Parts: sequence; structure tokens; C-alpha cells
Amino acid sequence: MTIPRRLELVTWEGRPQLRATPVLPQPRGTETWSGSIDAGKAAAFEVPPAARLDLRLRVEGGVELLAWLCAGDPNEGAALRVTETAVSLDRTAATAGLNEPFGSVQRVELPGRSQVVDLSVILDEGSIEVFIEGGLRTITDLAFLGVGERRLTLSASHGQVVVEHLAIADLTAPPAP
Repeated sequence: MTIPRRLELVTWEGRPQLRATPVLPQPRGTETWSGSIDAGKAAAFEVPPAARLDLRLRVEGGVELLAWLCAGDPNEGAALRVTETAVSLDRTAATAGLNEPFGSVQRVELPGRSQVVDLSVILDEGSIEVFIEGGLRTITDLAFLGVGERRLTLSASHGQVVVEHLAIADLTAPPAP
């Protein structure tokens, strides 16, 4: 899926930058959560087949947040990793039945050290789109998560990650009036 985007030229860090903002209907059926995730623990959430996930994360001191998206088989999925300096999407485990070279890892460097990272993740049956820092950085890729109940599991590599905001919106539901 490549969703419609509103493009605008903005000045960021003194340079012209293209910002891509997803254009989506207003969803209905949004679940929200905030809290802390300590190393060795996880927070799990059910995710609709087509969804928008909005996250505001505080990652400090070299901590990495792992967001694991899967359906059915918990060993087949896509990993979104967030640190102070980068966001990466690893879909090597989301390619069951496909050619081995199909799996890939995409990485976007964040300028400086970002203690707070904002992400919007749009996913459907076969793709994931990640909008980082309001669309100033993006990752778009195919990812076949399989069939069955979809789950999002958040965990920290060590230390603690603070999820200031998580919203899971069902894009399959009729839009709000």
C-alpha cells in the first residue's frame, strides 16, 4: 500500500526538506495507552488488519525500543527498532514462502540525539509505512505478516523506554461522521 500523502516543502535544521504526511479518513475505534516498559518486560496489544499506530517514545541512554508486529505465528513478523539516533524496519522474518533475498532491513538516521521520537505506522495485509518526526523521514516496505490475530509487542533492550503516547486506530472501521 502506498497511501496518499500531502507533500510540503519545509525548512528543517536550516535546509529545505520535503515532509510527507499521510492522508487518511478519520478512524473510529482508537485504543490509547501510555506507560513505561522495563527491560525483560513487554506490553502487547491487538492490532486490526489495517491500522494506524501513532507512537511518542522517550528513548535515552542507548536504550532500544523493539516493536514487533506479527500475526498468527509469533516467529514471523516485522521488527521496528527505535533508538536516540535511528529508526529501522527489519522485515527479514516477514517473508515466509518468499525468496530469501526478499528480506531486508531499512534504516533512517535521526539528526543528533533525539530523546523523544514521534512515529506514525500505517499497515495493512502486505505493507508497512513508517512516518518519522511528522513525515520528515519515511520508510515504506512490503511486509507479509501472515494471517491470524495481529499483535504489537513493545519491549526495551535494557533500562526503560517511556511510551508517552500510543494510539492504535482501526482503518477497516467506517470513518467517524
